[in-house]
Amino acid sequence: VFRPLFFEYPGDPMLYRRSILDRQFFLGDSLMVAPALDPKVRSVKAYLPSDRWYDFITGEVLHNDHLKEGIFVDRPAPINGTAPLMVRGGTVIPTQNVSTIRKTDDLPSNFSLVVALKANSDRQLYARGYLVALSNLTDENSVYDRCYVGSCIAVIDVSYDQGSLTVNISKEFPDSQLDPFFIDSIILYGTDCISYEHAELILDESSDQSSHVIVETKGDKVELIPSRLRAEDGVRFTFNLHSSECYYPE
Repeated sequence: VFRPLFFEYPGDPMLYRRSILDRQFFLGDSLMVAPALDPKVRSVKAYLPSDRWYDFITGEVLHNDHLKEGIFVDRPAPINGTAPLMVRGGTVIPTQNVSTIRKTDDLPSNFSLVVALKANSDRQLYARGYLVALSNLTDENSVYDRCYVGSCIAVIDVSYDQGSLTVNISKEFPDSQLDPFFIDSIILYGTDCISYEHAELILDESSDQSSHVIVETKGDKVELIPSRLRAEDGVRFTFNLHSSECYYPE
């Protein structure tokens, strides 16, 4: 889980320097942490390799991927707050509210998706992420059979183009077994507009799910709050976002 930065960017010589190697690390392959390690320090100077980077909490763009070199950025590190946490563009981070969770049995199958968009070679914005689609995490035999012998990983592919957001759910492997899960909200970083006023959720005619969506703009991020979307293999959601302030070229 904890990984040095050069695992993801082996060609960047800066990442082999002790000043960075000892003070920054990856959680998985998408989240970078730069904690304050010295007494009385309230900010850190974090190094970001050449890529698209966002502040994980606020959605602020910290590094544009068209820059060919890494940069240093000053990030606040309050003593009673979250350590500086950055998310790499092109990734989806599933999160859960665990404020009332005391044991594994209490974990719900509800997720919020933090979508950090990045442009591909065709200049289309995309992101991809993964989550464990298993509702019973306390049954050791089920976890072993479904997730170790087999695969219980759901793949989440997101694409965005001029106010249209598409979310595709699929299996990691053809024989994967996924339990349904629920999407409580989708938080977007890196859209070409942050002043959307309302959104429409396009569903199949056979779907019995609600198409109602609440849109909230918070600084540099856009949050979509549907009515508890049920997600499973083969499901596709499309959101059409509307704004009177954003204009797109034909």
